[in-house]
Formats: sequence, structure tokens, C-alpha cells
Amino acid sequence: MHTLVTLTILSWNVNGFLGKKSSVLDYFKLTKPDIIFLQETHLGPSKHLPPGSIKLLEFGPDYNMADKNGRYLIIQCTIEGQDFVFVNVYNPIDEKIEFMNEFDLLIKPFNSSFIVMGGDFNTVLETELDKTSRCKNRGHRERLRDLAGFLKKYDLVDVWRCKFAFCNICTWLVL
Repeated sequence: MHTLVTLTILSWNVNGFLGKKSSVLDYFKLTKPDIIFLQETHLGPSKHLPPGSIKLLEFGPDYNMADKNGRYLIIQCTIEGQDFVFVNVYNPIDEKIEFMNEFDLLIKPFNSSFIVMGGDFNTVLETELDKTSRCKNRGHRERLRDLAGFLKKYDLVDVWRCKFAFCNICTWLVL
């Protein structure tokens, strides 16, 4: 019988890491997450982290795969005897990920693992609850349809929305 694994996961579109490096690192020290998903680091592939990154504290990955453009990073590892697949996503407006086509092929081999996805999908599942701006989100309907189909197929849920079902609480902070 497996013991329940509790992980603290932080997902953050930092929109440029170097300019706010010390603030971001201070926040990590304060919150002590086990797993960190970063998007839009603007570090490029030649630096220590790809544009989209996942930090796994103390958990060595058994397998990883990254998109050369930094749109996703997939890491498989075992934590306390349980198989996990961590997927960090940055879905840019101008070069969107086709979840039901492209991602389906990438995730399919990991059906026996717990799949944890995080990132910046550039869309929202609940417009009234997840948006504060009245600005139109270009391509939202198409992105939402694709993402919702993917979530349903793999029985994935929005953990934030499950925890705060009817609250209009944003998941962002300004440093």
C-alpha cells in the first residue's frame, strides 16, 4: 500500500527571470516548494534552464523531454514509490500547442503514472471566475475546447478551481 505523497507545487510565468532573479529566489525560499514550474524565463536554451523549466528538489528524473522552443517540458520520476509525470506548459498565443494531437502522443505512454500539469495555457477554464480583465483572449474558444478535451480524456482536474470552487481569486502576484 502506498503512502500519500504530499507535494507543494508552484507554477509561475516569471516573464523574464534575470531582471527579478533575487525576488523570485527569495519567494522560493519563503514558500519552499518541492516542485517549481517556470514559464517565460527568457533565458534561452544556452543557459542552465530551458525557457520553460521544472525544478524537482531531490527527485532525480527517470525520463525527460523538452520542446526545443520551450513550450513544454515533461519529466517522469518516482517519488516515495509512486510514478509521477510532471508537465510544464507554456502555450504562447502565436505558436499554440495542439493538446489533442501533439500532447496526446507525448502523454499517452505515461497512463499508469500520476500526471501533474502546470503552466501558462493562455486560456482560462472558467471565464467569469478566472479572469479579472475584460480584454478578449485571442483564440480562447479554440484553445479552451482543445484543452478541455485533453483534460477530460486523461481525467485531469484544475486543482485550484477544486480548492476555490466559486471564488474569483487570481493565481498571480506581482514582485
